Amino acid sequence: MRTAKTTHSQSLLDFAIQHCGTAEAAYDVARLNDMSLTQDVDAGIELILPEISDKEVVAHYELNKLNPATGITQDEFEMMTYGGSGIEFWRIEYEFMVNDEI
Repeated sequence: MRTAKTTHSQSLLDFAIQHCGTAEAAYDVARLNDMSLTQDVDAGIELILPEISDKEVVAHYELNKLNPATGITQDEFEMMTYGGSGIEFWRIEYEFMVNDEI
């Protein structure tokens, strides 16, 4: 049985691509670990892995030390969507006004 530990901000899709070679393997990862496909994954959790689907992709990730991490938590999503302040949250013509007068 192969296992691997998750890293910060990894989704199950990230994890499956890195360790199995395809996004489709995320369904098997979720099933083997009694998880929902869309469940937030904490860093450092050891998950059971299915068979490798694409050895070339897995080898590429290992060789280049790639660690995909596109997941965000519900709190992070709400902060980006509903809260926060500063330029990273401002929308042009709503909170951030463009003045074309010289």
